[in-house]
Amino acid sequence: MKKYVFALCAGCLVTSAYAQHANIEGFYSSETTSLQIILLDDDSGVAAASTSVVIGGCSGTIVGIGKVSGNVLQFKPYKKEEGAEECVITATFNKKRTKATIEESQCGYYHGASCAWEGQSVNKKR
Repeated sequence: MKKYVFALCAGCLVTSAYAQHANIEGFYSSETTSLQIILLDDDSGVAAASTSVVIGGCSGTIVGIGKVSGNVLQFKPYKKEEGAEECVITATFNKKRTKATIEESQCGYYHGASCAWEGQSVNKKR
């Protein structure tokens, strides 16, 4: 009986560890902004991510690889454009990971002058 309970508890721990980053994966959007995340390695939190912003005639897109740590995903463009600064996108998620706020650092090269990711909020759609 003790072995059965131990095995059951160990199984719960494995399931819990597996789900550490899994629920961050998905598509998030708002009227002006989108964020898509594909978890590549749940153990390390490595993820592929894409974000776009469209405000009027101004738009921008960044696709990259990053890492999830707690409720924060940070990623850089997969391919740095010549002349661009070291752009970093940070998405901070609520506790349930159903909403994120996007911030950017030195990403002006990747979008027009009248639109940006700074402070944009997105909700999980799927």
